[in-house]
Amino acid sequence: MAPDVASICTDIVTVNYEKDSVIVEDGVQEFLNLKKIKNTNHLPSGTPTSQILSYLVNVDMFDEIIRYTKLHKLDCTIYVDDITISSIKRDINKREESEIKTIIRRNKQKLSKGKTIRYGINEYKKVTGFVISPNNKLVIPNKIKSKIKAQTKFIRKKETDIHNKNKIIGLTNFADISVKGKYIGLRKTVNKLEIIENV
Repeated sequence: MAPDVASICTDIVTVNYEKDSVIVEDGVQEFLNLKKIKNTNHLPSGTPTSQILSYLVNVDMFDEIIRYTKLHKLDCTIYVDDITISSIKRDINKREESEIKTIIRRNKQKLSKGKTIRYGINEYKKVTGFVISPNNKLVIPNKIKSKIKAQTKFIRKKETDIHNKNKIIGLTNFADISVKGKYIGLRKTVNKLEIIENV
């Protein structure tokens, strides 16, 4: 690829906060400082290209981890940059954990210490926003249940604005992924509510 074309493609799919042409919104620098992010050249969050590029950049590392886990009869699940190693039969031992970390370091990547969590076989496990019970079933996270309960106060008034209606529907749809049909009655009630205009 010619350098000028490569530069244009790079600008389309990444954000570099140090470029003069980039307008940094209020709070972005504070966020970077809070998260201790020193590299200002990033894949943007939430874009469809970021997931693909993240995969392409790390495909060799992912393949190596998958080969290792298959060899050791472990399951490996990858979602963008979240790597989950699991087994329904046993705990993952320290040697296996260490060897997987070595693969990651060898590929010049770093694990987030705050997000690296080891769960025992009899614990509830949180994986990319979902919760898995000790008997390997998805359960609705308590955080989602609390948010749904907080939103239902608008239902008692028999009317709601479009923002709250959409919020309840979104939360119950997420819950439905974990436990099919759990909030079906609530969704039907919300869909029938009269929408009031925000004043």
